[in-house]
Amino acid sequence: MTNWEIEGFLNQNNIPFERAVETILHEFGELDHQTRPVNLVTDFFIYRNEENTWKQENDYHKFFRHHIQQNGKHFTVNLDQFIELGNEGRFQTLTANEIDNDNGAFNINNFDDSGLLFEIHSNPNIDPVGMQGFLQSLIESGFSEQAQNFFDRQINQVKTVIFVGYGGVDQFDITPYFESKPNCFFENTTALWINYSRDNEISIPENLSEPQQTILSKFSDWACVQCTPEIILNSLFNNNFPNIDTAHRNNGYRREYENIFRINTTPKIVDNDQNIEDNNLREYMLRRRKIRGRLI
Repeated sequence: MTNWEIEGFLNQNNIPFERAVETILHEFGELDHQTRPVNLVTDFFIYRNEENTWKQENDYHKFFRHHIQQNGKHFTVNLDQFIELGNEGRFQTLTANEIDNDNGAFNINNFDDSGLLFEIHSNPNIDPVGMQGFLQSLIESGFSEQAQNFFDRQINQVKTVIFVGYGGVDQFDITPYFESKPNCFFENTTALWINYSRDNEISIPENLSEPQQTILSKFSDWACVQCTPEIILNSLFNNNFPNIDTAHRNNGYRREYENIFRINTTPKIVDNDQNIEDNNLREYMLRRRKIRGRLI
């Protein structure tokens, strides 16, 4: 779609990201290992040693990994596996799917005294294809009671929760989880929310989004600031912590992925420097029309 088509469509339709992704994937076929879009999505996230020339951790990953290795608790909605690189069993990794698929045998006490990486929306190396949190049908019912109890226990056990660059847009699970709590539910826990920006000076945002207000109201006390997060993170711990200098990730994806979904209204569509045959063009345009119809 052209940029103006995308902008016009989004202005007229408030479509959750997860619904859009699911609609596109289903239009291309069943969610299995043979589906090209699923392979694309898992290639974005699943780390393989032989592909480290284009998939590289950044300083945030190193910082968070070290924090967990010092018995810190880290919750993430990201799907990549860069935090746990080189972990070698020094901390535990858990996903929401693991909690729910444990047939009631999940023991929240097993995660109290050690570092924890809780990957809320799954880990593609652990969970099956099609079970990741970028699909609306998997997360629209919110967290199970077991998962909510786990959240409660972990947050209640720490002095401070820091939201680092989190957008607060998980309307199906995280925001409803906090909405269900009374104000100051975490009566012994404070919260710091860092709105991500490139600013090297800390400022106070003038307006907080509704999800931010909802989530922060559940803590005993809170503050919200705006800055590049390493200003705060680099000052939290002693010199043994890795410093966050280069926050961005180099490369990030294979360049050939740019053309997989390239569909335009111009007569000429380029795919790997070759013109798409007319019958393929008609197929792609019809598929786009179906996707738009299903989203509306």
